Amino acid sequence: MKQFIEEILWEMIENFYQAMLLFQQEHQEFKKKIETISKNKDKMVDLMEILSVEEVLSLLNLNNIEDLREKYIQPLIKLSSQFKQVCYCNDAFNHGIQDIYHELSILQSEFSKLGVIAPGLMEFKTEKRYKSIVGGYHICLPLKVFQLSHKMETAQKELEKMISPYKERDILVRSIFLFGEEIIGRLSENSFLDFVKRIYPSDHLLELYTRASYAFLKAGFYDFTKVAVRKAKNILEEERYNFSDIWTQKLQTISFLVCETQKKIIPADLL
Repeated sequence: MKQFIEEILWEMIENFYQAMLLFQQEHQEFKKKIETISKNKDKMVDLMEILSVEEVLSLLNLNNIEDLREKYIQPLIKLSSQFKQVCYCNDAFNHGIQDIYHELSILQSEFSKLGVIAPGLMEFKTEKRYKSIVGGYHICLPLKVFQLSHKMETAQKELEKMISPYKERDILVRSIFLFGEEIIGRLSENSFLDFVKRIYPSDHLLELYTRASYAFLKAGFYDFTKVAVRKAKNILEEERYNFSDIWTQKLQTISFLVCETQKKIIPADLL
C-alpha cells in the first residue's frame, strides 16, 4: 500500500508540473500578445473597439488548451481521486483540479464558438453586436486567464501540502532526486530549489540528497547512492545548515555501508 501511495503521488507531481509548465508558457505568450496589440492600438479608441475577432482568436492556442486539459488535468483528476480513496486527505486539491478542468472546458468552448461565428461577425464591424461580443472577450478573457493562473498556484500549494507527510518515503525521495529538476526545474531558474525548500524547509537540498542516498542504498542502487552522497557532500562544503553534523554522520555511515556491501558482492581483487 505504501508503494502504491508513493507511485500515485509521484505521478500526480509529474502531471501537475507538466501542466503548470504548459499553462505558464501559454500565459506568458498571452501576456506578450496583449502587450504587442496594445502598443499598436490608438489609446483613444473605445475599449470595445480595441481588438478585432482575428486578434482575439490569436491570443490563445486552443491546441495547447486542449492538451493541458486532456493530457494533464484529466489524468490528474483520476490520480487525485485514487489518492483520495486511499488517504482521505486531498479534498482541496481534488476540487481545485476539477475546477481548473471546468474552467478550461468553458474557455475552449467559448473560443471555439467565437471561431465559428467570426466570419459572420466580420460583415458587421460597425454594428453594436460586433462591438459587444468582441469587446466582451477583451474584458473577460484576461480575467479568465488570470483566474486560471490563480487556481493553478492554489493547486500547487495544496499538492505540496500533500507531499509533505510522504517526503521521507523512498520511492518519492528517489523520484524527486532523479527527475525533480528535469520536471519542476523547467518552470523557472530556481523553481526546483524553491520546491525543495518548501518540502524540506530545514536543510533543503542537503536533506533531499542524504535521504536519497539512503533510499538508493536500501534498494541496492549503489551507483546512484554514490552520486547522491557526493552531491550531499558538495552541498556541505558550500554552506552550513541547521543539522549539518547529523547529515554528515549519516553520509559517513551510508558511504561505509556502500563500501562494505560492495566488498561482499564484488571479489576483493576487482575492487
